Amino acid sequence: MIKVIATLHRKPGMSDDEFLGYWKDVHVPLVARLPNLIGYVINPLLDTMDDARPYDGVAELWFESRERFEDAMASPERVAARADLEKFTDLTRMTRAIVDEERIL
Repeated sequence: MIKVIATLHRKPGMSDDEFLGYWKDVHVPLVARLPNLIGYVINPLLDTMDDARPYDGVAELWFESRERFEDAMASPERVAARADLEKFTDLTRMTRAIVDEERIL
């Protein structure tokens, strides 16, 4: 299994509640339509352990393989989900990584 991990930053002027509400109510259903998606976790920021606020949330998208991920990224559903990100996130600050999960505990 591979995961895409993305850090999300709310649009300037958007409150935490507005950001989370849009993410859950509008964006999650769009992402859920991605072909080959086997898991989707959102991790809204609750607090930080220092003075920095590095992001407002982290999304995890799970796929069975790299090939299935690439198929999903070429889909019309991905185009729709990507376009929607612009409505509630600051894309200039977003980071994304493809990772391999190694569960230790």
